[in-house]
Amino acid sequence: HLSFTRFASSTFGAFFCFLAVNGLIGMVVLLYWQFFKAVAVSAVLLIAYAGMVACLLVFWLPLDRIRLPQKIDRWVRQAVEGWMLLSTNPVLLLRLIILQAILVVLLALRYWLAFHMLSQEVSMGQTLLFATASILTQLVSIAPGGLGVREAIVGAVAAALGFDAATSVVAVGLDRLIGTVMIVLTGWGSIVVLGRNIGNNEVKPDRV
Repeated sequence: HLSFTRFASSTFGAFFCFLAVNGLIGMVVLLYWQFFKAVAVSAVLLIAYAGMVACLLVFWLPLDRIRLPQKIDRWVRQAVEGWMLLSTNPVLLLRLIILQAILVVLLALRYWLAFHMLSQEVSMGQTLLFATASILTQLVSIAPGGLGVREAIVGAVAAALGFDAATSVVAVGLDRLIGTVMIVLTGWGSIVVLGRNIGNNEVKPDRV
């Protein structure tokens, strides 16, 4: 069994790991554009994604020698403890990383569809950048599901790539609306199927 403390630490460790994975995907896209497509890449985006990759350095910080604000120090220590737990099972860690990469690609496909529904010509590489930046919404818990935060982050990245920020926000909102409808329909269908299964499995009374 996994205690709540160990579970919380593992979650923090996995988040920093996923943050680095998303940053690496974004860096690959940006460097590919710069060296193979001769596209001028925003220095702000390069620095931002490099910072996401550098999150891995948190696991090797000499915490006993440096002083951090109490809240940040607690988060970092939990992340390091979580990393130590995850690193003991490299197979599980690899599966989690692959799953995170798949989720990023699927989110990028959703953004690609949302932008094209608004007649915006956007490439898969650009929506990959939008998707990888979306993980930053987990750092902010102002609203459920990062409502408004995801739109702001994707809008900022889109503006750095030359897109209209307002249109980008609408595209993300459209994606959120479609996703919410799909969740509601899936949940309703699951409840109906579950209700039928419960009804079929009920024990019928013996006839007299």
